[in-house]
Amino acid sequence: MIQSAIGVGKTTVDSDHVETPNWLKNAIKEEFGTTFDPCPLRAKFDGLSINWQKSNFVNPPFSSKELWMMKAEKEMEKGNTTVMLMPFRLSNYFINRVILNKNVRLRILKNRVKFVGYQRAFPCHVCLVIYPGCEEHKQSSSDNYEYFELECITNKT
Repeated sequence: MIQSAIGVGKTTVDSDHVETPNWLKNAIKEEFGTTFDPCPLRAKFDGLSINWQKSNFVNPPFSSKELWMMKAEKEMEKGNTTVMLMPFRLSNYFINRVILNKNVRLRILKNRVKFVGYQRAFPCHVCLVIYPGCEEHKQSSSDNYEYFELECITNKT
């Protein structure tokens, strides 16, 4: 059996674009309502060039997550909410675009996630980056999974 980047199990050509576990999709749907997926596996359209809907869930290919983050920021400005599943890895880009962005919410999932078709969990923690497009989503919470939420506090100097 071939070992992939996220554990023993199914390996695909686009192994950095994996299917979200149903329990997590269902928890997000319960909290944010019906969500549009502009980045489904084997998409027949370019999710970066289309208009998104009021409530969106994105599990982007991890190799191009920065492009999807920029698109989610633009959609938030239009009043659309996006919940994005991403690996929690601290890079300068991630710190500046997410952690220091007071408009974005960051939830780090307490337990590592096992993606559909894989036998082992992803080797690092994943997070949900929430781009709240409406007031209702700026304060929402979930009891369906355990997470830590980080809040950006900046010094006024």
